[in-house]
Amino acid sequence: MKKFICIDDEDDRNLIYRSQFPRYIFQLTDNPEVGRPVKLYDLTYYVREIEDLNNFGEAPESYLKELVRWYYHEGHTDEYITLEEIGALRKEPKESDLELKKVFELLNGSFVAADCFARDRTWFYQRLNGNTINGKPAEFNQEQKTKLADYLRLKAQLLIETADLLAQ
Repeated sequence: MKKFICIDDEDDRNLIYRSQFPRYIFQLTDNPEVGRPVKLYDLTYYVREIEDLNNFGEAPESYLKELVRWYYHEGHTDEYITLEEIGALRKEPKESDLELKKVFELLNGSFVAADCFARDRTWFYQRLNGNTINGKPAEFNQEQKTKLADYLRLKAQLLIETADLLAQ
């Protein structure tokens, strides 16, 4: 799947889907009141972030420039995707996924990624969120799941020991 794909929108809102992690839906607009200004080649364009599909936060300006360059200057293709198809790409979280995400509200995911796997947070969160990478959902393999489980048990023991010291 290409990085940017036009969305077949019945309301002709000029929507664009960013398919790579982190995924977003953007709208190209002429309205400076709703869109963020993007300066490229001495011109100003306006891009509105419609939805952050991975809860990654506000899209960096580099993503917006890349989108504008693709759409206006490189010539976008006639390939389209529907909002329903985007919805189908979203994976319904399993109960264990939801519990794991709760744990990482307590822990620093970047630290866990580096400390447990010697990887960066993007790699870690791609697997945690089940993002689509090269057309397949990213997920932890069994060895990685076991390693993460052991790591969490070790940290849990450390938390218990620390709590016990505080209670004395």
